[in-house]
Amino acid sequence: MTETKKNTNKETIWLSILTVLPVALLWPTSEYFTEPGLNRTLLSGLFGGLGGLIGYGIYSFVRTKTDKTKILTATGILVVGIGFILTLDNFVKQDFQTCEVCGYKAVDINKSECNYCASQTWGKEKSFGLYDNKEEWLRDQQLFWFGLDEISEKANFYEPTVDEGFKKDKNWKPIITQEDLINDLENE
Repeated sequence: MTETKKNTNKETIWLSILTVLPVALLWPTSEYFTEPGLNRTLLSGLFGGLGGLIGYGIYSFVRTKTDKTKILTATGILVVGIGFILTLDNFVKQDFQTCEVCGYKAVDINKSECNYCASQTWGKEKSFGLYDNKEEWLRDQQLFWFGLDEISEKANFYEPTVDEGFKKDKNWKPIITQEDLINDLENE
């Protein structure tokens, strides 16, 4: 293999490393800014493209430098990228409270609703005056949320433990039972 071909292969590898690293670090950060769906996909593409541009710019700057400089640059990108993700994780991602209806840690206190099952919190629901007490409201909400399609169906109040990025609170317990769900189905 000629010296020119070796240098070309080496530069192609450095171009790949320095361009792909920022892409790989930036595209998943869209989860901190939007809900799952098309908007998240579009934002991921935008962030990935931005990462590619940043990486290519960095490569253009260090292209003529030594391999040691390129290694330090790649390490620097990795360190800054991981630091950026950790900072986002600490400041942007919300600390949700447990939903009394579904049991997932998904209640956004500012909106007074669960991001998983879309139930309002009791604090907000009681202002509407539709229920006499919290237990009546919670029972009604859980009967709806965990409702059965047929009598032979078995309700699983505790699974899945993680769904749509939300975790089930291990200390949460429903106030209804399988029998309540069957009775509710029979009374429809």
